[in-house]
Amino acid sequence: MSITTIVVGLIALFTLIGFISHVQISVIVKKWLEEINALSLSGDSRTVPSQWLHNTIEEYKTYHLAGTEVNTQALIEKHLLKERILIAGLIKAPIGNCAKLLQHLPAFTIILGVMGTFVGLTLSMFSMQETLLSLGNASSSSSLSMDNILQAITAPFKGMSLAFITSIAGISAALFLNILHAGFLSGGQSISYLTNKLYTECEAWLDHQLQMKLMSDKPQDSFEKILDRLANKVHESFHETVGDFAHDMVNFTEKLDGAMNDVQGILKSQRQYSDAFAVSTEELKSFGEKFEQSTKQFDETNHGVGASIERLKENVDRVFQHQEREQKRIEQYYKQTQNSIEQSNKKAEEVSRQTQAFIDHGNKKNEELVRQMQAYIDQEDKKIEELSRQFLRAAEQQMQGFHDKYDNAEGLLSRKQEDWLYQHQDMNGRYAKASDDFATSVDQLEKSLYNMFEKVKRDILEQMKYQNDRQASMMTNEAGRQDTRELIRSVETLSHRMDQYQSDYQRYLQGYENALYKIAAQLEQSSQTTARLSSRTLPSRVIDS
Repeated sequence: MSITTIVVGLIALFTLIGFISHVQISVIVKKWLEEINALSLSGDSRTVPSQWLHNTIEEYKTYHLAGTEVNTQALIEKHLLKERILIAGLIKAPIGNCAKLLQHLPAFTIILGVMGTFVGLTLSMFSMQETLLSLGNASSSSSLSMDNILQAITAPFKGMSLAFITSIAGISAALFLNILHAGFLSGGQSISYLTNKLYTECEAWLDHQLQMKLMSDKPQDSFEKILDRLANKVHESFHETVGDFAHDMVNFTEKLDGAMNDVQGILKSQRQYSDAFAVSTEELKSFGEKFEQSTKQFDETNHGVGASIERLKENVDRVFQHQEREQKRIEQYYKQTQNSIEQSNKKAEEVSRQTQAFIDHGNKKNEELVRQMQAYIDQEDKKIEELSRQFLRAAEQQMQGFHDKYDNAEGLLSRKQEDWLYQHQDMNGRYAKASDDFATSVDQLEKSLYNMFEKVKRDILEQMKYQNDRQASMMTNEAGRQDTRELIRSVETLSHRMDQYQSDYQRYLQGYENALYKIAAQLEQSSQTTARLSSRTLPSRVIDS
C-alpha cells in the first residue's frame, strides 16, 4: 500500500466523520430548540428533558433569587458546551469540542493533502537523483540510449503525478466540508446558525419569561438583597441555636422515656404486691369467717351444755319437789298417825317402824339420785372441758398458721417495700438530675435566643446604617422615602414574626414543664399511696365476737 493511498484514506475518513458529526449536531441542536419553544409555550420548567438546560435554569434561579447579576450568555455557554454527545456513534465528547473539531476539519484535510503532495515530490526527487546517477554511470560505460533515458525519467514523473492526487483530494474534501458547514446543503441552517439561534432563544426565554416569573414570586423593592441576607442570617442563627438544644431535648426525652418505663415497671410490681396483699387479705377474711363459724359452733355447744344443765337443774328441782311432796305426805300421814295414836296404840310402834324404814329408804334413794346427778354433772363437765381443750388446740393451731403466714407476708411485703423505696429514691434522683439538665438546657436556650436576637438586631442596625448611608442621596425624593418606609415595614414584620416565634417556643417550653410537674406529682402521689399501704398492719389477735 503506497503513501498516497494512506493519505487519501485518512482524508476520506475525516470527511466521513465531519459529515456524520455535522448531521448529529444539527439534529441535537434542533431538538433543543424544540424544547425551548415548548418551554416558551407551556412555561413549566420542572419537566425539562435535557440535563444542561435543567442545570442552566436552576443556576439562573439561584443567582437571581440571591440578588446576583447574571451573565445569561456565559451561563448558557457554560452548560451547553459541556454537554456530551457521541461523535459518529463511537466517541462521547462535549459538544463544544465537536463544534471546534468540525471547524478545523477542512484545514486538516488540506494539510493532509499538501503533506501527501510534498512527501510524494520528495520521494520523486530522490528517485530523480538516483536516475541521474544511474545515467551518469551508463554514459561512462558507452551503453546509454534514448530509450534508457526515457524509461529512467518516466518513473519519477509518474510519482509526481500521483503525489498531486492527495492535494486534489484534500482540497475537494475541504470544499465539501465548507459547503456543508455553510448550510448550502441544509437550506441555510448551518451549525453556527443553529447554535446562535439556540443561544438567542434560550437567553430570551431566561431573561424575559423566567425572569418575570421569578420577579412575580419575589418582593419588588430595592432592599430585597438586604432582606434575603437578613433572612439567611436569621435562618442560620436559628438553626445554630436550636440544633444543640434539639439534640439535648432528644436525649432528655429518651432518658425520660426510660424513666417512665422504669416507673411503669415499679407501678406494675406495686400492683402485683397489692394484688398479693389483697389475696392475703381475702385469705385472712375467709379465716376470720371460719373462725367466726367455729365460735358460733362453740357458742351453740355452750348453749347446748347450758340447756343440759338447765334440764338437769329442772330434774333436780323436780326430785326435790317430789321429795318435798313425799315429806308433806309423810307429815300428813304422821299427823294422821298422831291423830290415830289415841285410837290404835298397838299399831304405833309398827307404824313408826314402817315410817322410819320408808324415810330411810327415801333418804337412800335421794342420796343415790344425788350421786347419779353428781356423776352425770362431772361427766358433762369432763366432756365440756375436753371439747374446750380440742377447740382451743385447733384455734391455737389456726392462729399459729395464720401468724406464720402473716409473718412471711409481712417479711415479703417489707422487702418488696424496701426495694420499691430504693427504686423510688433512685427514680427521684434521676428525675432531679433530669430536671437540672432540663433547667440547664432552658437557660442555655434563653442565652442562645438572647444572643441570637442581639446578633440579629446588630445585623439589622448595620444593614440599616449601611443602607441609609448608601441611600442618603435618595432620601430627598419621594421614591427614597417610600423605599425607606417599605424597609421599616419589612423590618417590623420580621421583628413581629420573631416575637411570635419566641412566644410560641416559650409556650411549648411551659407546656413541657407542666407535663414534667404532672409526672412528678403522680410519682409523689404513688409514693404516698405506697407509704399508706405499708403503714397498715394486720391484727395480732382475734377479737371475740
